[in-house]
Amino acid sequence: MALFGGHREGNETFLESAARELHEELSYFVASERLEHCFSYEGPDWDQSGGTLRGSFLLSEIFPLIR
Repeated sequence: MALFGGHREGNETFLESAARELHEELSYFVASERLEHCFSYEGPDWDQSGGTLRGSFLLSEIFPLIR
């Protein structure tokens, strides 16, 4: 399960594209400087035989609590 996904556009940095995708998918703006890269994976796709899966996990401390 994932919250959102997407691709880089133009000359965006990795963190700029993540901030844009957060805004597009969740309607919540987080400046790219507030995102911290935690972990990346690149390897065999678990769902598609012969495919490659790439993913990165980010952390931000400024999301509001939703109860």
